[in-house]
Amino acid sequence: MYHRVHGAGTTANSLRQHLRYLTDHHPVVWPGDPLPRKELSVCLTFDDATVDFFHEVYPLLDELDTKAIVAVPTRYIQVVTEIPMQARLEAQGAALMSGDYTNAGSPLCTWAELKLMQATGRVQCASHGHGHADLRDPHTNLDEEITLSKRLLTGNLGVAPQSFVFPYGNTRPEITERVLTEYRYAMRIGTALNPGWDNNGGFLYRVDAEHFWPQGKVWSFTDLVTYRLKYLSNRLRNK
Repeated sequence: MYHRVHGAGTTANSLRQHLRYLTDHHPVVWPGDPLPRKELSVCLTFDDATVDFFHEVYPLLDELDTKAIVAVPTRYIQVVTEIPMQARLEAQGAALMSGDYTNAGSPLCTWAELKLMQATGRVQCASHGHGHADLRDPHTNLDEEITLSKRLLTGNLGVAPQSFVFPYGNTRPEITERVLTEYRYAMRIGTALNPGWDNNGGFLYRVDAEHFWPQGKVWSFTDLVTYRLKYLSNRLRNK
């Protein structure tokens, strides 16, 4: 699980080295892809569809001949924009500081950019809700977050999304059950390894990559053991 990479206190080369390490040592897959039995596969997911995904991550995916999922909060996506990229990157930083994801300054990818990336086969778009709302909040409109976001992604990109990425990583069993009636896969955080795509009916855990790549670290054997134990703990607690 990744978020922003621009202005993350490091250089684009740090992310390049990190992704190169992953692609050199692990099969990079999308949900549903066949999994080698004796290898640890990796699925790369980037939340929020901030414009740095288009500007910095997508070129690296092409350079390294690999692929990733981008999770899109559909309410904030413009069709196109004429705003220069540097101004959009600056607007992205301001939006993150304020928590305001409105379209002022076009801080997120546009529908045109998302469609272009998806068409190359490097990028798969997932729903990140409509308004990036906490689905556990009783005031959240689940029809908008779950159903409308899927309809907008399908209509604008021509392909129905297969995955839903929970905003803030938050969910409850009954919410997850609803999501999985409309999407094949549902992703939270959980900090755990997944034995396979369908072990939990498509409910998948993610590891926060921001503990690794900005510092140039990779996971250790101890980390992997911990992630396996965390999977068992999550399942026992129905988390």
